[in-house]
Order: sequence, then C-alpha cells, then structure tokens
Amino acid sequence: EIVLHMIDAKNLERMLTFTFQLIEAGLPTILVLNMMDEAESLGKKIRTERLEEELNIPVVPAVSTHGKGMDILRGKIEEYVRKSKEKDKRKQGEKDNLL
Repeated sequence: EIVLHMIDAKNLERMLTFTFQLIEAGLPTILVLNMMDEAESLGKKIRTERLEEELNIPVVPAVSTHGKGMDILRGKIEEYVRKSKEKDKRKQGEKDNLL
C-alpha cells in the first residue's frame, strides 16, 4: 500500500497540511507536485530535492496534463514496491530465525 498524494504546486503551503497528516499517520506516501508549470509561471521556486529531504518522502514534480513527471513517478512507485518486498523478506527471515 502507498498513498499518492497529488497537490496543486501553486498552493504548496496550504496543501502541505494534509501531507503532514499522512506522514504523521505513518502512511507510506509519495507527494506529487502537480501543475508545476503554472507554479513556475507565477514565479514560485520549489526546491523539490530539499522538500524531499525535509519530509523524508519521495517528491515528484509533475504536469499531469502533459504527462510530465509520470516516468519519475512510475520509478518511485517501483522503487517503493521493491524496497517493500525486500523489507518483507527480511522480516520473514527474522521470524524464521526465532523458530
């Protein structure tokens, strides 16, 4: 399970409240900053790498109407699935060692 939380990049500050709630709830989340083109045309500079570090979740800049960022998003989802499977295998190995 993973939450793809897509927000309007033009209103990042207002939209992050729910993002914080998802993170605090412990839900695995990928933040998708949609409408990046419009945010940039308004002069907004969003440092996605820094945001990713601060939130400790993947952050993907996107323009969904043009398909921009979808390959990156797909890659982040695949990476999450791979890591999740590895984690499950480790947990199973730990359980097996206890028996």
